[in-house]
Amino acid sequence: MDKCENCGRLMVDAVGPKDAKILIIGDRPDFEDLQRNMPYVGKRGDVLRGELGIAGIDIRKCRITYVWKHDIVKDCKGHMGEAMREMVGKPYVLLIGAETSKTFGIEKADLRIGLPVESVFFPPDVKVAIVVTNPPQSSAVGEFRLALSKFARRINE
Repeated sequence: MDKCENCGRLMVDAVGPKDAKILIIGDRPDFEDLQRNMPYVGKRGDVLRGELGIAGIDIRKCRITYVWKHDIVKDCKGHMGEAMREMVGKPYVLLIGAETSKTFGIEKADLRIGLPVESVFFPPDVKVAIVVTNPPQSSAVGEFRLALSKFARRINE
């Protein structure tokens, strides 16, 4: 587990094949992620794996990381540069959560859940980037599932 060069906190490492075509970027790790040093391993991860499977996307073939590799703290600038480096060579990017999209300059007015978004921060390799809500506990599963199905269709076009 690496330490953040800005604030010294332990960071959650990215997982999945480095040559994956799909990059999933969340906002920040939760307690379970920090404990296991892997993104999306707790309840959010269970929902994400299940819903990606329903959409026909195998999470084991995706690269997964966070914009913030540790809990957000005021004295740290975040890790957007690393997330941008992870995008290189990845034509399909799934941005999870409003905080993640805001970090990439996608304002609420531009936020169209399940529809492609653009950002000056995306490298030219990115063909399609779509924003979805954070993996829901219960109430927003339909919206989450619909957005993932739209993402899957874009990948298969």
